Amino acid sequence: MTKEDTTLGSHHSQPVKKRRIKKKEPRTVHWFGEPDAHSITSAHQDRSGLKDFSISLEMPELNGYDLRALLSLSDRVTFSDAVGSFMEISNSIREGLSLSVMDNLRQAGIERAYRDRIIPPRTMQHRQSKGETLSPVEGERAYRVANIVSRAGEVFGNHEKGLKWLHKPMKALEGKSPLDVLDNEPGARVVEDLLGRLDEGYFA
Repeated sequence: MTKEDTTLGSHHSQPVKKRRIKKKEPRTVHWFGEPDAHSITSAHQDRSGLKDFSISLEMPELNGYDLRALLSLSDRVTFSDAVGSFMEISNSIREGLSLSVMDNLRQAGIERAYRDRIIPPRTMQHRQSKGETLSPVEGERAYRVANIVSRAGEVFGNHEKGLKWLHKPMKALEGKSPLDVLDNEPGARVVEDLLGRLDEGYFA
C-alpha cells in the first residue's frame, strides 16, 4: 500500500462510536399545596410494584408570581428541601406574614373583593397603623390564594392565562369561579384537584 493509499484510508474511515446508555430516571409523583401522610401512603400503595419509584414534593415557581414572592418570603424560605420549606412557610404564617402579601396579591391581579376576604379593610388599616403583621388565620387565608395563583400559573405556563382560568365560572364549582371558593380549605382543595386534572390532561 502506497503512502497515498494510507492517507485516503485515514480520511474515509469512521471512528467507532460507543453507545451511551441513558440511566433510567426514577418515576416521580409531584404534590403542590400541602402534602399529607395519607397522600404519600396512597402513592406508595398505588405503585408498590415499581422499584424505580420516588416521591418529589415540589414548590410552584413561575413568572415572578411564585409562592415565595407572593408571600414575601423570598429571603426567608429556601426551596431546596420541599418538606422543610413547607414547615418554614407554616412557621412564617404562625409568626405572622408581612402585610406586603396583600399588595403582592393585588399586583398579581387578585381583586379587592377577594383580598377583603383575607383581611377586612378596617382591620388592614389598623394593622398598618400599628406596624403589625397578618394574624395566623389571615396568613392562612393569604396562603390559600397565593398557592392557587402560583399553581394555576404553573399549570397553564403563563400567569395571565392562569388568572383568567381562576376567574372563570365552572359547572364543577356550581357556577362559581375558583377564586370564589378559596375562602375555605375544602374549596381550595377542590380547586387544587381541578388544576391537577388539567395538568394531567383532563378538562376542568
